Amino acid sequence: MKIAFTSCMSTTVFAQQPVWDQIAAQHPDRLLLLGDSIYLDAGPYPIHTNHPREMAPVDFLQHVLARWTLQLDQPQFRALVKTVATDAIWDDHDFLWDESH
Repeated sequence: MKIAFTSCMSTTVFAQQPVWDQIAAQHPDRLLLLGDSIYLDAGPYPIHTNHPREMAPVDFLQHVLARWTLQLDQPQFRALVKTVATDAIWDDHDFLWDESH
């Protein structure tokens, strides 16, 4: 069984993500996403604030959904996860901000 694993893949930080094509070319049986996938705390922020922790709950929810949508709509990523069984874990940047507990 061939397993690919990665982390730190935010489209906010890395708009171009050729690594997904490189992974697909290796024909893995499974993809493991090890967290820090969307970086909620990386700017720019769509709401006029300095940090997501300052957002109202509804604004924070919209921010989270926008970040996940950007990653899921990234063409190479979308193509890979459609064809390779994928599992994921969350880390701090995926649900709040750095060093959140």
